[in-house]
Amino acid sequence: MVALATIAILVLVSFVVLTSNPRVLNQDLLNQCNTQWPLESPGPNITQREEFSVLLASPGTSPRFCVGYSSLIDNEVSIQLYGLVVPLGSSGGTISVLADPPTLTVPNDNNGQSPVGIAYAVFTLQISNSSHGFYVMDMPGDCPRLLAVGYSAAQVNESDFGTWVQRSLSSAGNPQIAPDFDFEIEGVWNLNATSLYVS
Repeated sequence: MVALATIAILVLVSFVVLTSNPRVLNQDLLNQCNTQWPLESPGPNITQREEFSVLLASPGTSPRFCVGYSSLIDNEVSIQLYGLVVPLGSSGGTISVLADPPTLTVPNDNNGQSPVGIAYAVFTLQISNSSHGFYVMDMPGDCPRLLAVGYSAAQVNESDFGTWVQRSLSSAGNPQIAPDFDFEIEGVWNLNATSLYVS
């Protein structure tokens, strides 16, 4: 009987050790996003023109996107998670950004060995009922991200964002954006996207 109890305890301890990874933080936050990212691609790029994406949201909603941060250095990285949404042209209304958690500590890069450390966070956009137009989102570690509120995919054009299209494209893969950590959108909730080509 004692031997069976000992075996059961060893199995339980082994299960806990194997299933918990101290290098993965806040994984439960991914449950807040029900759609994987990236969303569906527009199809083959026949024109070979550069492709850019625009997030689509509705006024009076609170869409979310779940993000994974991983360290690119030997030390853990502490990040203040803030977000800023800037209206373009005559766009109106207010859009604020809430982060959960507001501060994130990302495990180090494990000397480039597996498992790589990753910490998850959720950004929620609080879009007022009066918001309508085109915006640029600035998130820690991310390129400027383009957002259209109150428009369908067919109503969005490159010209709506002016020079911000090229700024967004040129920052992709630039290590100066976030030299110490990597930013990846893992999923979204109540948020759509469209892919367009630079003319």
